[in-house]
Order: sequence, then C-alpha cells, then structure tokens
Amino acid sequence: MQLNIVFTPKDINFVPTEHAVEEVSRYLEDTVGDSVEFVDVGVASRLFFVDEGDTWLPSIGCPSCGTKLQTRGEHADWVQTFREELCNRELDLNTYSVAMPCCGKETLVKSLDFGGKAGFARFSATLEGADIEGQEEEIAEELSRIIGSPIAVVELMST
Repeated sequence: MQLNIVFTPKDINFVPTEHAVEEVSRYLEDTVGDSVEFVDVGVASRLFFVDEGDTWLPSIGCPSCGTKLQTRGEHADWVQTFREELCNRELDLNTYSVAMPCCGKETLVKSLDFGGKAGFARFSATLEGADIEGQEEEIAEELSRIIGSPIAVVELMST
C-alpha cells in the first residue's frame, strides 16, 4: 500500500540545523528513494498545519473536556471551517485559539489531539507515494538521531 508520510519533530517548534536538514534529505534519498514518488525536506519560517490533504480525520480531541469531535456528522461544518482556517499561512499557530463547539472553551489549536493523523511543525520530511509499510518507525528513529530531536510520524491518505 502506498502512503503519504510526514515526519515532524514532536517539539513542534524545533528547527534542525541546515546541515541536519541536508543529512535527512540524503538519508531519505539513499534509504527509500526508490520506494517513493517524491521526497520533500524543508523548514518553514512559521509553524504550519500538517494534515491529511483531501480526506479528513475521524475525530479531533478537545483537551479541555476530553470530547472526541466526530468530523463527519454533527460537527462537520465546524471542522471544515476550522480546517480552512488552519491552512491559512498568515495565522500564528503558536497563539491561535478556537472556541470548541463541545464545551465552548478557548483552546490553543496546537494542543488539539488529531490522533496521529495531523499536527503542526516548522520542519518536515515528506514521503509522497511511499511503499514502505512497516518501516516508518525505523526511519523516524534515524531521523531523530540525525536532527537531535524525537520525531512524530503523520501517516496521510492512502494513494
């Protein structure tokens, strides 16, 4: 099965050195370059939202009340508007908050639980069309070693 996979630091504001970014790129090209359609490694000037692309998450967890907002059904309109806002590159996602529809509490978006299907980052290493099922954690461990910070794996929609 082919996946789109994004590796991001667990510390969403972590930015590796330029040398580490180049080493990550070399490692991915050497290790999985033949098993992916495209490798993209880079650093953004601001925190950005990493999401599933054309499909959406099954739920978003509210850290204030613990509710899992189902993204289809009752909260679908709120989720769609929220996602569009998150993709706006002008927002400061370090300070951006929303009123949660479940409890009404203002919550920093970076504290929401996307269940490993989305997140935030300044650095990312993306493998598009990856046929590397089962190797994600091994790759994440090596990327963690290279950049000097623990890595999270965000598996995106199947292709």
